[in-house]
This record gives sequence, C-alpha cells and structure tokens, in this order.
Amino acid sequence: MKQIDIHLNLEEVRPLLNYVKPYFGRLSCETVVMSPEHEDAELAEVWKDGLIQKQSEDCAKLLAVFDDVFFESGVVSFQEENVDAFLRASAAVRLKIREIVFSNIPTSALEKGEVDIDTLSKEARLGFSTYIFFATLQEVLIKNFSMDA
Repeated sequence: MKQIDIHLNLEEVRPLLNYVKPYFGRLSCETVVMSPEHEDAELAEVWKDGLIQKQSEDCAKLLAVFDDVFFESGVVSFQEENVDAFLRASAAVRLKIREIVFSNIPTSALEKGEVDIDTLSKEARLGFSTYIFFATLQEVLIKNFSMDA
C-alpha cells in the first residue's frame, strides 16, 4: 500500500484547520449538493441520508490524518486506501466554503486564485486560504496516487 508523508508548517495550517472544523460539522448533517427533485419524498430522503452518511465518513477520515502526531511533527500521512475519501471530503468542504463565503465570486476566479485578497474581510481571507489549501491537497493526492504516478 502506497503512502505519502507531507511536511506542513503548523503555524500556517493550524488556523486553517480551526477555520474548517465548523464546515466539516455542517457536512455531517447537510448535503453539499441539492437533493434532486423527486415525486417520492421517502426515496429522496433515503438518498439524502445516504449521501450525508458517506460525506460524514469521508470528512472524518480526512480530519483523522490531522491528529496528535501531525500537531507534534507537522507531518501528515496519506494512505492510498483512503485517497478517494480524502478527495471527496476536500471537494465537499471546498464546495461548502464556496457556497457560504464566496457565492458572489465566480468559480473560475476561485479556482485560478484570481481573488483580490485585499478586498476580503479577515474571515474571508482565512476562508480563501483554506479553500486553496484543500485544492492544493487534492492536486498533491491526485498527482501522487494516480495510476500514472
């Protein structure tokens, strides 16, 4: 089983993880995407509940890598068997941040990092940094765990 270890600056990452915890909490009780319209309310509810359960499991796996060992060493380890969960959780939290904090900014500007940081509030700057952190994490995981790597 392949594993990668990433060395992160604790002083830089700690505020991002503190910022994102409430978003992960929201993802344990609400979907990141809208439920499809469906005549059968019971079926729609079962679909939504299943999605929330999987989302919650994925987020728990991702948060678990930022454990006591990480806060002592600054090293976070990612195992191949959990990469899909890490990618889904990172995407979910980024979508939730975008929905709540950056709904007025075009997705393309966020994805390209074309946001004038100076015009953002302190809270929004932290949100943007967190958004970029999880985007970068996704890129690193995809690069290191793709079939071509």
